[in-house]
Amino acid sequence: LRRFKKGDRVIVYHISGCGMCNDCRRGFMISCTSAKFRRAYGWQRHGGMAEYILAEEKDLVLLPEELSYADGAMVACGFGTVYEGLAKIGVSGDDAVLVTGLGPVGLAACMLCKALGANKVIGIDATEERIQVRWAQICIW
Repeated sequence: LRRFKKGDRVIVYHISGCGMCNDCRRGFMISCTSAKFRRAYGWQRHGGMAEYILAEEKDLVLLPEELSYADGAMVACGFGTVYEGLAKIGVSGDDAVLVTGLGPVGLAACMLCKALGANKVIGIDATEERIQVRWAQICIW
């Protein structure tokens, strides 16, 4: 290990990229262009819902003490995917954003748009229960 030591709390980013293409070098492994090396844990690679997995160090992210492992799972998958998209399009205070679908990824999009300074964030969903979720109420203006 180079970046971590035994006992560190880590999460595994769900996509492992080649590490060489432009997207990987920019930190966007989910957009890796290598058909040979881009693999998802729990799909093309073993892991996913396993209690323990063998993961490459480059796919690990240090989990701060104030976050639970459940928080880390959301950050690694839902938030990581959304953040990449928002970073690529450059959401800022000049933007109004419409989020269609208020499942876990949609709620992450609402929260991250707000954190990135979007001047208006609107969330819609066809399912009333999702609209009533407390987080949805926080993220929709």
